[in-house]
Amino acid sequence: MTKIMKLKMTGRYPCSWDDLVDKDMKVKATIYTLQNAKKDPLLKLKKEGIFYNKKDKVYDIVLNVPKLTEKIVKDIIEELSKITGIKYQIGKSGKRYLSVDI
Repeated sequence: MTKIMKLKMTGRYPCSWDDLVDKDMKVKATIYTLQNAKKDPLLKLKKEGIFYNKKDKVYDIVLNVPKLTEKIVKDIIEELSKITGIKYQIGKSGKRYLSVDI
């Protein structure tokens, strides 16, 4: 039986990054544009891909796109499902914020 996890998008699209949170508002994945990830001195993400951060237990996903859209996020979460074996259901969070470029 496949495990199902509901995640909510927190950003307003289009945007340069977004956190996907579970029902307890715990971040499960952060999605960045490659351009934005390269600008952030705290991130060590300099190439496109899906990376698991063992320290904070969050998937960091970097995409080489100008801006994130809801469709792009839903598509990449299907790729994450293949890696984790978890079926993710994506919705919108009641609390949403505007992400800004660095």
